[in-house]
Amino acid sequence: MNLLHLSKRERFYFDVGEALSMSNMRCFINEETLKVEINSGEYDFDVTGEEDTAQEALDNPDKFLPVEPVSPREAFSVMADFVETVKDKHMQQRLTDALNGRKPFANFNHLVHTTNVREQWFDFKNRAYTEMAKEWIEENASQELKEKIKALPAVRNVE
Repeated sequence: MNLLHLSKRERFYFDVGEALSMSNMRCFINEETLKVEINSGEYDFDVTGEEDTAQEALDNPDKFLPVEPVSPREAFSVMADFVETVKDKHMQQRLTDALNGRKPFANFNHLVHTTNVREQWFDFKNRAYTEMAKEWIEENASQELKEKIKALPAVRNVE
């Protein structure tokens, strides 16, 4: 998935998908700017020493929509679905073994990051989480937020 070719609407969904995939982060959608804010913890500071949006989001729940990461079961399902797309039967078996063994997340990630399926995995994962983001927005966003998202350009503006 080439991020340079995404429309503003698709980029928004991509960013929400990334937030859904981050189980160790606190993520929020700023409902005014439609910016997806990703924080490493409840209280986080950026390199300039200024407090980032985590506390602001907690203090202003009417302005920020918290993005809850997908469950481990859903994340596992994305990995299992990917395995089905791998054409190399030997690699497909190695990935299946990684998912069926101890520490399936760590072993799967190590395998995809050290083999020739790395780029295929990233593309698959990005598409899967972007689709999950669209469903998540439909289920969790207010009508007002959905309208703002629909107002985002759906076609990339070539400048």
